[in-house]
Amino acid sequence: MPLADVKATLSSGQVRHVSQRIGTQRYRISLGGPEAMRSMLKTCLTLWAARHGTDELQRPVYDDARRFVRYGGDDLARPICKIDFGPLAGSDALIPRFGQHFNLALVASDPAGRAVGYFRLYNACAWRFELCAQGAPPASIVTYVSNPGQPSIWDTATTDALIPAVAVLETIPSHDYTEVRQAFGRMHADHHSRASLTEINKICEQASTKLGFPPDQLLTPEQIDRYLAEVSHRMASWMVGVPFEESLTAEEIARLLEEAEEE
Repeated sequence: MPLADVKATLSSGQVRHVSQRIGTQRYRISLGGPEAMRSMLKTCLTLWAARHGTDELQRPVYDDARRFVRYGGDDLARPICKIDFGPLAGSDALIPRFGQHFNLALVASDPAGRAVGYFRLYNACAWRFELCAQGAPPASIVTYVSNPGQPSIWDTATTDALIPAVAVLETIPSHDYTEVRQAFGRMHADHHSRASLTEINKICEQASTKLGFPPDQLLTPEQIDRYLAEVSHRMASWMVGVPFEESLTAEEIARLLEEAEEE
């Protein structure tokens, strides 16, 4: 059927608008994995090159780390990569600047030249990478922190100003899931809050459009009552999870068709 005929049919027919809050959606979240670990280690090596120059990474002490980034493989991953579910000492100081769910990449070396990369994802869990057992520039550090919700907010440091080197060098990987469960609980709560606010704003905008109230118009007491009644009806349906249904007038159908054409 030609599009013009579809529009004509909709404009002349009876149309009902039905919306309903979706039920629980279950997803399997995968963290890490071969490709992700290669990417995280590459980030650490890039930071180390920015700190000490690209020639530093060409030295034989980094051969295994470079090979894993280029080719992957379980035989290289086992001695190089370790997942860490434990907390990161000093991370609480980053939250006011970079948010509760910051991302962090860090490379630090001890006085003997052992270099360790650390990649913390959404402040929930982390991966540690053995760049080399010895031979790296001693007692050095480079750190990058960013806010994934606001990518323009980030910072780097080549001192302990953001995270102290001992927080990574003098701790071992933890497989205690307590902290990571709490982190994902906070992530879910924040997502639910943002999504709810988005839906509430959408309901308010739809009610205002339906009643013909421009955003900058001052409303009379009668208009406020009509607006509150419309919003309250829709909000009640949304909150308890029942369908919200309404018949559309010819004018509303025409407006929706025009909006669809503009999109």
